[in-house]
Amino acid sequence: MSANSDFAQEIAEAVLSHISTMIRTGELPVVTEFVGIEEAAKICDVTPAGLKAMRDTARGPTYSKPTPRIVRYRVSDLEAWLASNRVEPGAEN
Repeated sequence: MSANSDFAQEIAEAVLSHISTMIRTGELPVVTEFVGIEEAAKICDVTPAGLKAMRDTARGPTYSKPTPRIVRYRVSDLEAWLASNRVEPGAEN
């Protein structure tokens, strides 16, 4: 390897290490299309218990359940559910 490629490799390793540290400490959040119950509740402006009540009664936004104890919501599903429940002013009786 040349001195330039060795230097480039050192820089790449330093950047990777720094980014990994930032992700681990929360300084650099990882963006994902799925969120947990707490974040989903914030997005929908409801409580986590409210989301659970909707899941238990087959209402509310679509969710994924990869294991019996893990529930995840796709952000686009939350947005679609909110949009589908829009009420035009004056249209509500």
